[in-house]
Amino acid sequence: MQNMDTIRFSQFNASLNRSAEGQLIQDLSTPENAQAKSVAEIIQRTNPDVLLINEFDYYEPDPYKAVELFQKNYLSISQNGANPTEYRYAYIAPSNTGISSGFDLNNDGTVVTTPGTRGYGDDAFGFGEFPGQYGMLLLSKYPIDTENLRTFQTFLWKDIPESLLPTIALPDSDTPWYSPEEQEALRLSSKSHWDVPILVNGETIHALVSHPTPPTFDGLEDRNGKRNYDEIRFWADYITPGKGDYIYDDAGNKGGLVAGSRFVIMGDQNADPFDGDSYNNAIRQLLLNPGINTNFIPSSLGGSQQAILQGGANLNHRGNPAFDTADFADTAPGNLRVDYVLPSADLQINNSAVFWPLNTDPLFRLVGTFEPTLPGGYPSSDHKLIWVDLQIPPTEAGKTVPEVDFLGQTVYPTGFIPGGAAGTTALGGLSGITYDAANNVFYAISDDRSQLAPARFYTLTADPSTIATSGATFTNVITLKDANGQEFALNTLDPEGIALTNNGTVFISSEGEANINAGRVSNPFINEFSLTTGQQIRSLPVPTKFLPVIQDTNGNGVVDTGDTQVSGIRNNLAFESLTIAPDQKFLYTATEASLFQDGSIASLNEGSRSRILQYNLVSGQPEKEYLYITDPIAAPPNPATGFADSGLVDLLALDNRGTLLSLERSFSEGVGNTIKIYEISLQGATDIKYYDSLNALSSEQLTAIQPVEKRLLLNLNSLNLPTGTDNIEGISFGPKLADGRQSIVLVSDNNFSQTQFTQIIALGADLVPTAAPTVETRPDLFDDPTLPRDQRADADDPAIYVNSTNPEQSLVLTVVKNAGLRVYDLSGNLLEEINPGNIRYNNIDLQYGFDLGGHPVDIAVATDRNNDKLAIFKINSHPNASGQYLEDITDSSLGTLFQSSPYEPPYSPSERSAYGVALYRSPVTNDYYVFTNRRETGDVAQLKLVDKGNGKIGTELVRNFTVPTTAGRDPQLEGMVTDQELGYLYIGQEDVGIWKYQAEPNGGTTGVLIDKVKDLGGKYLEDDVEGLTIYYGNQGTGYLLTSSQGDNTFVAYTREGNNDFLGRFAVGNNGPIDSVQESDGADVINVPLGSNFPYGVFVTQDGNNLPARLVEDDGEFENVNTNFKLVPWENIAYAFPTPLVLDTTSYDPRNPSPYYLFDSNNTIASPLEVTSLGDIA
Repeated sequence: MQNMDTIRFSQFNASLNRSAEGQLIQDLSTPENAQAKSVAEIIQRTNPDVLLINEFDYYEPDPYKAVELFQKNYLSISQNGANPTEYRYAYIAPSNTGISSGFDLNNDGTVVTTPGTRGYGDDAFGFGEFPGQYGMLLLSKYPIDTENLRTFQTFLWKDIPESLLPTIALPDSDTPWYSPEEQEALRLSSKSHWDVPILVNGETIHALVSHPTPPTFDGLEDRNGKRNYDEIRFWADYITPGKGDYIYDDAGNKGGLVAGSRFVIMGDQNADPFDGDSYNNAIRQLLLNPGINTNFIPSSLGGSQQAILQGGANLNHRGNPAFDTADFADTAPGNLRVDYVLPSADLQINNSAVFWPLNTDPLFRLVGTFEPTLPGGYPSSDHKLIWVDLQIPPTEAGKTVPEVDFLGQTVYPTGFIPGGAAGTTALGGLSGITYDAANNVFYAISDDRSQLAPARFYTLTADPSTIATSGATFTNVITLKDANGQEFALNTLDPEGIALTNNGTVFISSEGEANINAGRVSNPFINEFSLTTGQQIRSLPVPTKFLPVIQDTNGNGVVDTGDTQVSGIRNNLAFESLTIAPDQKFLYTATEASLFQDGSIASLNEGSRSRILQYNLVSGQPEKEYLYITDPIAAPPNPATGFADSGLVDLLALDNRGTLLSLERSFSEGVGNTIKIYEISLQGATDIKYYDSLNALSSEQLTAIQPVEKRLLLNLNSLNLPTGTDNIEGISFGPKLADGRQSIVLVSDNNFSQTQFTQIIALGADLVPTAAPTVETRPDLFDDPTLPRDQRADADDPAIYVNSTNPEQSLVLTVVKNAGLRVYDLSGNLLEEINPGNIRYNNIDLQYGFDLGGHPVDIAVATDRNNDKLAIFKINSHPNASGQYLEDITDSSLGTLFQSSPYEPPYSPSERSAYGVALYRSPVTNDYYVFTNRRETGDVAQLKLVDKGNGKIGTELVRNFTVPTTAGRDPQLEGMVTDQELGYLYIGQEDVGIWKYQAEPNGGTTGVLIDKVKDLGGKYLEDDVEGLTIYYGNQGTGYLLTSSQGDNTFVAYTREGNNDFLGRFAVGNNGPIDSVQESDGADVINVPLGSNFPYGVFVTQDGNNLPARLVEDDGEFENVNTNFKLVPWENIAYAFPTPLVLDTTSYDPRNPSPYYLFDSNNTIASPLEVTSLGDIA
């Protein structure tokens, strides 16, 4: 497997359709067709790896003839010096266009069934004058998995739940446009929908291709508009877990795309998100789907240029013309964005574009403008080719900050003048800061509006680890200059945010101004400036909704007191923040509080609706907006009528997947500042750029908006600084610390006030990589105390069961405590619930091939914490006649485990009872054992599993021991795992660390502490220590993975040797799937489990699943929503700086190799070395 490969997916409505059947073959039979040459040259110059061509005629007698001719006579021949392009794989199939329906679908009173006859196209299943006209062709340089390809040509429109089909009628008419007979027969696809799996480096990416009907060429009934809407909805349902169950393909197979599948939706969707004639903004069904990566919108310079030159309808469009993909009539509808390449959320986009050159570019000849003398009106097509470069799996790792600690601070009084070149005026107004790692220097922007001195930023140096004693050194000051090279005049800007590029420049944001009483109104800006000269280089466009609009209420023609603001940024509450993603492709800013039309500013009871604005720095265009809800004001002012506010003042990008730190400041007069740092994720958040005003939305529409996810990282009040916190407004990374952690630096804006000061605070942070999950189990589980006890489902521990005949049908067995067991498939679908009542299943493990009555059976064992017992189940790889995947085969003689000697009292079968569990098959004797530990103690029992001769399994105690603890520490054990080859048992002691014992029953009672929690001197584990699992590699190598619940991370150690520390990771956000917090159990398997998990899978419990269901507990609200997340192993492996191993062949869980541990005499070759208890005290 290769890492970080890029593959280019492309969509091109190439207008290679002809007016007569077979004419395309005739045109392509020689290399001289001018239009085909232009189309081929565009393809050669963009060189897609996977290309969908819409409007490529399908010829039933010889479907691939035209494909072969296009490749041979055009793509394989250099067009005007462009490199030939070869496609080894192609797919073309029938289209509904031009297929007679036998009905009068256009209601003109005539049923036309003869191709070429007037009205035939309107009455066909899809508009076309002959079968296959306007068809589709998929070309690929990568293999196509034809065995798993699905088509949906014959899917009936009526079979979409709540489809728009029966609603189609003329206004004020009670008569449906389509008769009942027509509704029973009408197909959804105007062409077809295809799911074409592409095989790329061992991974599968599904190309989901279609070409919905244009939402025009109809009447007031809008039959084409509504069909277009439902054709687009088909893909939205197909990719969304739980929504596509109604779908069936042409082979009769039911269901949508398997959850966790990677995909790219491609096609001319004939729908623009803002403009044109689509019904109910149809394309937003995809663009607002959190499972789709809608970043990096393909754009062009030519689209923007032509919108201006062509004028007409383009001048009134709401959409950004840089994103247009089609050159339509200037009168109506104007140029539109209708062509799309939309990958799944786990596919990172590296670049994208629309092939639409400027009219001064020599390649403009390939696209041209409308020319009626040309066939079709254009040299190639009225649509432009678009392409998207995708970073193919594994999914790029994100970053998270589990925790931060205080390093120190330095303070400068107002009026302080730095020495040297920086001392041109008194230091102050530091509202933003950014770090230049290459030169070990910071840049800090002053928010002086050219009042005390010209607008400027400072350079400074500081050592975060010694800042309390060494302070900061201000070395220079750079004056900002506008586009004309002049210093900014008084009050023409309000600089607030600063972010460094890799090009020797900084971006600086200005809040603008909406100060009606002062008569000053100016727009906010985000401009790029030279680091060395301060000269403005470029200006990023700011969406209109952010610009302040003042109504001349008093009618005197000027802005002054008595006028009214109606929209835009609020005064002094605009673009405070600025940050750039590590790959330099995205810039983020945000309003400090809500836009005027979005809602109110923060109050003591409610936060404010800020907007985060995302720019693509490659195209220079604003792309997306997100709703960020600030905290309410932290404390009432004193006096009660005093000033108070709360807002978002800065952002700091952590990764390239939309994870950032946000800095919120709340101030109350007479109380002071409350400064909070949150970690936020844009994954899954709704793009709200489509809404000019949130206040104008209905409550239902507002509820549908998913705001940015926030997790509190630090409230600076908890630092109890002797100075308190001043007006902290800026946050930045600093240099790496000596211990490898990342420094973070905060600065304050003293407002040039004598009652304030300039404060620079240094923090230390762990920056941990995050792996993207691709599946979560459904439905969510709720440990809600208002439910009956046996319905309180609380996810805890998973075990992965590998199906030997079809690994893709493997299972995830889980315990959910009072609600029993849940069995899921690898798509997260719930297959079975087991709940005998009055139980509390706490942990689960499994083994293969236990000899029961002379037959090998696979078994699972769960601990029943409520009754101090074991529950033993036979695993069926497919459900039995009763629909069971799990059959209880526990022998009735099985009693309690820890309620008598040799275990110490007090006894309680529901409290001091069976807790964690691990199964072990001895490589020496082939006997099967269960290890279980006792809640609230360090007791461990090893029991041999015994065939009782009645189809049931019982146990025999063969060993017991007590894991020691340290003074003042809870002895509680839970998570356990056995190494099936090396013969070790690992035990997690929640408040202490990880113990290692020999797993053979004669292995003694003394273990080794291989790592301990941080507050006992360890470096990596934050109590509680929870789930343990092993990834098996070759020759006894691999990894021991441990859940560090206290900081929401997992720690990886070597499996071999002394279990050396390798690194940490967390499970992050991915589209609609939230990150894992407070994890308990986990399991991992290296075996390939089908196309979505070709290198194995990691499954973990999420103890804080979203959306939260909050239940009050002792005055505090607790989220009772939990579930399990599934992560492809390669996403974890490549999250490490040195990737972990991908080994899918060395370990077979049904037949582990025992010889790594034992010598020729079957004795343990490497006994454990004992660590004394004193070493951990």
